[in-house]
Amino acid sequence: IDYTNKENIENAELLQRASDTISGSARMIADVSDLARFDEGAMLRTKFTSFDLRKLGIEAIEKIKFKDLRFNGGDDGITVSVKFLGGGGPDTLNTDRQVLLRVLDHLLENAVREADPGGNIHLQITSFPPSATTNSAGPVLVEV
Repeated sequence: IDYTNKENIENAELLQRASDTISGSARMIADVSDLARFDEGAMLRTKFTSFDLRKLGIEAIEKIKFKDLRFNGGDDGITVSVKFLGGGGPDTLNTDRQVLLRVLDHLLENAVREADPGGNIHLQITSFPPSATTNSAGPVLVEV
């Protein structure tokens, strides 16, 4: 593909956005399916590993798809930051990394959807007691 051609660039961007939308839809279907199974008594199968909490928060922020979450398809000048507060606990956690990343993804997506244009979203992670909180220069949106 000739990426110097404006039409090809626009087509590549549209394809990427379609791919991201399909991935998001597949994730939403998986979430609903999981909820239905849990409602029927299924247990969550977890894979415990040790990982750095701050790095996980950064990874969750890097995955934000502003184009899919904001009405105008842009970031509206929103900034997102992460702060790790050990709270006397370790910098690492031994739990299912993918499950926690999924929770942080949902938490941040909700915060981005609700943020005012030009707003600041802060993800604060503490290891003791374990918690993840977002706020947007105002009241806490969600605490996990």
